[in-house]
Amino acid sequence: MPWPSNVQTVTVTAGALGYLRPDGTPYTGQIRFTPEELVRSADHDVIVQGAVVVTLDDTGRFTVDLLATDADGFTPTSWLYRVDEEWTDAPGRAYRLELPAAVPEVTLPDLAPDS
Repeated sequence: MPWPSNVQTVTVTAGALGYLRPDGTPYTGQIRFTPEELVRSADHDVIVQGAVVVTLDDTGRFTVDLLATDADGFTPTSWLYRVDEEWTDAPGRAYRLELPAAVPEVTLPDLAPDS
């Protein structure tokens, strides 16, 4: 179920080319976005916890709308996602990510660390 229109979200994508191996073929696997804290909203009568898992399509791409890490009416007022890249045929990695409402569309490869 998507968030109501008055809740601030960020659309996260894999970008125009997606996740590709050095030979240009797409990665296969999934990416897991997990809030590092229990997030609550009395305004919306909701507790946010657990992971959102997206599976790369056959071109190495995905799109997902996630709750902004500083969304109005939610506490704590600033928190991070743990991002786990889990590939079926390559080493994965994990890192932390802030998704502020001020930037409503992002490309994950542009935000991910280089190593």
